[in-house]
Order: sequence, then C-alpha cells, then structure tokens
Amino acid sequence: MGPDDLAELDRLLDLFQEWRKRITLPRLGYNTPRPGGALLTDQPLPNGDLPCTLAWRAMAGGCEHLAFIAEYSRANDLEVRPKPFAVLARAALLGAAKAAYLLEPDSAQERRHRSLKLFTSEVSNTEKVLSDINLLPASERPDDYLRADREMRQLIDASKRALVAEGFKERTRIDETPLLLTVSHLLDIGKGDPAAGVMTSWRYTSGVAHSMSWHWDLLPVDEDPSQQLAYTIGAPGRLMEEAWKLWELRRAE
Repeated sequence: MGPDDLAELDRLLDLFQEWRKRITLPRLGYNTPRPGGALLTDQPLPNGDLPCTLAWRAMAGGCEHLAFIAEYSRANDLEVRPKPFAVLARAALLGAAKAAYLLEPDSAQERRHRSLKLFTSEVSNTEKVLSDINLLPASERPDDYLRADREMRQLIDASKRALVAEGFKERTRIDETPLLLTVSHLLDIGKGDPAAGVMTSWRYTSGVAHSMSWHWDLLPVDEDPSQQLAYTIGAPGRLMEEAWKLWELRRAE
C-alpha cells in the first residue's frame, strides 16, 4: 500500500474508535436528537418508538463491530483475521446501510415509508423467533413467552394498518439486497460502480458468515496485512461514515 492508502486506513481506524466513544458515552450527547430536529418530528412507529431509534441502534451495533476490528488490529500490529473480521464487517455494513436508508430522504413522508418497511422486516423476523419458541414443550418456553407473543401479534396488526394507510400492501418490507442497493450511491466517489463495490463486500462477507465453501477460493490473501484490512473494512467503514453525516444532519435540522 502507498502512503495515501495507509493514511486512509489510519483515518478509518481512528474513526471506528471515535464512534465507539459516541455510542458508549451518553454524556457526549450523540444519541440525543436536538429539540425541533427532524428526528423528533418524524411520526412514531407502531411500537411507539421514533424511527431514529431504529437508525441509532443499527449504527451503534455496526460501530461496536468496527471498533473491535480497530482495537484488535492496532493492538496486534495490524494483524488480520480474515474470516472473523469479514463477519464483523458484514454486521457493520448492514448496520450502516439500515441507518443511511432511514436517514437519507429529505422528505418526512419518504422517511416514514422507509421506517415502516424496515420495521415490518424486523417484526417479521421476531415473529419467526417466537414461532420457533412455540415449537418447544410448554414447560421449556420462557415465562414471558405468552405476553411477548400477544404483543407481537398486536404489533403485526398495527404494522399492517400503518402500511395500508400509507398506500402499501400490508406485508410490504425491505430486504437486505434492495436496502444496500438503495444506499450504495452514497459511496460514489467518481470511480468504479458503488453498487458493485457494496454488493461485492456484502456477498463476500455473507459467504464467510454462512460458512460457504466458495469463499475459501476468493479469500483475499496478501503479504501486506494492511491491504487485507483495507479490503475488509473499506465499504462498511465509509458507508458508516455517511450514516453518521446523515445522523448529524437530521438531528440538527
């Protein structure tokens, strides 16, 4: 790697550690929307949370993963663990994409539509978890299972009504691939196809996370560990940077 590439790698690692402070130290105030800002005026989700709660949690989870990569690699002379780092990078990429997806639109109505789609996706996932628990013998289910199941049914119904009220089908949702493609343009720096870059990162890291055999043939092996590290964290790190910019923009409006 050349001097400019190394400088960019250092910049990203510095950011990862700075972001960890932002999400773990409430006194810094980054998690608090400012009065009058768009984050506080957006319409609540069916569970009563503001859409910014979804965005913040997505960013916070992703930043924790990136911070671990930064702390481990710097403590070990930029040693790279390609497979574990790829799994962490995948989580960070998805967290950054979710936050950017929710925060990017200038239109409050579009932010509303996106938040409902993403919320419905998460509710559907939780519904599957509860359905799996329901297969267990009654004696092995958590004590609060029935309450959680009842509340989930209520949320599902509320989500359907909210989507229909906005002109969508009652089960409209957003999956990972269209979500990533929607925000990929944020990484357009005038060279290469940003969508291809984001999706290459997503497919590769997902292959590792799902223990696919093909990733063994595509695993980036380089004598320069910093090159491997830059390859792994590039897309998720830069997309998270854009998500933070959008967060600051919306909470200040």
